[in-house]
Formats: sequence, C-alpha cells, structure tokens
Amino acid sequence: MNHSFEGPVALLGGTFDPIHYGHIKPALTLADTLGWQQIRLQPCFSPPHRKPPEASDQQRLQMVRLAAELDCRLVADDWELRQGQPTRTVHTLSHLQAEYPRQSLHFIMGMDSFLSLTSWLNWQQLLTLAHLVVLPRPGYELNNASATLQQLLVNAETDKPAELQSGSGRIYIAQTPAFNISATELRQQLKDNPDCPELLPLNIFQYIRQQGLYQ
Repeated sequence: MNHSFEGPVALLGGTFDPIHYGHIKPALTLADTLGWQQIRLQPCFSPPHRKPPEASDQQRLQMVRLAAELDCRLVADDWELRQGQPTRTVHTLSHLQAEYPRQSLHFIMGMDSFLSLTSWLNWQQLLTLAHLVVLPRPGYELNNASATLQQLLVNAETDKPAELQSGSGRIYIAQTPAFNISATELRQQLKDNPDCPELLPLNIFQYIRQQGLYQ
C-alpha cells in the first residue's frame, strides 16, 4: 500500500472500554513532539477466557472512530478485531511494517507494560520492528525495572526525537502528564452521574448514552 507521507506512524492499542482523554491527549502531545503523521488506535480483541469488556467489539470500535474525529492524525484501526482472536504485539507490528514499509513505527506503551516487557512473546523482536514510546503510569517507576531492562535502557534509551524519525530499536521515556484514572473508575462515574465526565469527549459520551452503556 502506498502512503503519501514519510513521517513516523504510532500504534496505540487497548481495550478502550471506553477510550478517553487519558488515551488521546498524551498521544496527541507526543505527535507534536515526535512528528507522528498517524496514530493508529487499535482496540484489542476480547479473549473468551477473560472477563469481557462491558461494550461489545463493535461498540468499542465505534467509540474509537468517534475519538478519531477529534484530530486528523488519529485513525481507527480494526485489524486485531478482524483477526477474530487476540494478536501478539510482535505480529501486529509485523503487519503494520508491511503496510508502512517506508515509515518508522512507534509503539506506545504504558510504564506498567514496559516493566513486564521481558515476559512478552519475542520481546527482543519488537525492537527490530519499532521504537518504543513509554508513557508514565501512576505507581510505576523505572527504578523498579529488572536488570535486563536497565541494561536495555543503557543501550537503547534516547531523549532526542530526531533519533526516532527512522529505523527502530530506541526507547523514548515520555514526560507527558499521567492521568490518574482507570476505565473502571470512568465507567463508575458514568453510572453515578448523568453529566459528561471531564475525561470523556462529548461525542463519545453521547454515543454511550445513546447505546445505554455502563448503566
């Protein structure tokens, strides 16, 4: 597939039950800093052996599509949902690399996920496919990283956006503000309060009410 831009493409995956400003605002802030031309918002497939999201796959995808209306760089990506099963990150990035062979890929992850990186399938291969952009999470600190991760940071960490414009294998620890709210807390707010929560875009709030979600 041909694309008309050359800048980096970012991938942000999640349950998005619902997607909210805690997902969107840090990504857009980093898009300005790191030159992202696209931020692909990818809802994850809900595996049958885990507690399912309260919203259906199609409802979560529609909320992501509504979020994508907020900025032209945001793109709803239903690739994992179309696979019909949970997809490992290494496979998702391989697919994205095939779709964007000329672009540098940036994989966005929370500090909580980064601290468990060495338990992921083929985690070293992730760094051959993309740069890692790590967002702060309340209660999770780099000084709790394993010795393996600490050594990885010595070799791969950068604070220079220019080093992320091509290639792969660098780790960028973002300094965006951490949003100290979980989707569970947001769903509870939606149950308890008829008004639109501060962290939820109005168009998504209106869709939630129209669908009768999180009651």
